[in-house]
Amino acid sequence: MQILSKTSALLLMLAMAGAMAPRLAAASCNEPGTPNQEQLRSDGHGQLIYSFENTARATPHERSDETGKITIFFDMNLADANDPANHNWTYVEGDGPHVLGNHERVTFVVSTEQTQRVNPANRRSERVDRPLQLGKKYCMTVWSRTSPGGCRSGDHSSWQCATVRP
Repeated sequence: MQILSKTSALLLMLAMAGAMAPRLAAASCNEPGTPNQEQLRSDGHGQLIYSFENTARATPHERSDETGKITIFFDMNLADANDPANHNWTYVEGDGPHVLGNHERVTFVVSTEQTQRVNPANRRSERVDRPLQLGKKYCMTVWSRTSPGGCRSGDHSSWQCATVRP
């Protein structure tokens, strides 16, 4: 009977440790907020304009200065609206540094498929640098990071889509 209670206690401790693991991992990484209020639109010159609000907030030791702004980086994905979901292309990773306040807007002009991804068929990296195609619908999403290779927001923003106009 005592062996059963020790075994039960051990199983309970393991279960509790497993349940706490995500919280402990998150505690060691101060995830920035997911950008929101994103917009993607064509500017009529064969380019897309992608903008969003920063939602990362600075703790007192992360502030760039007295204004409460934070140094932040962004990862963005670009996808052809007709491609399957697993064909997202990394448009840019670790773009920055940007010194931004909470809800401060940032804008990117996108004129090329300056992209890289891993081909799921052969697991090789592919790189493309070509102009956006007129009449083609592209979609974008973004994450924020605390440094180029640092903690990344837990979720990406919503996908926004627009068609490139001449």
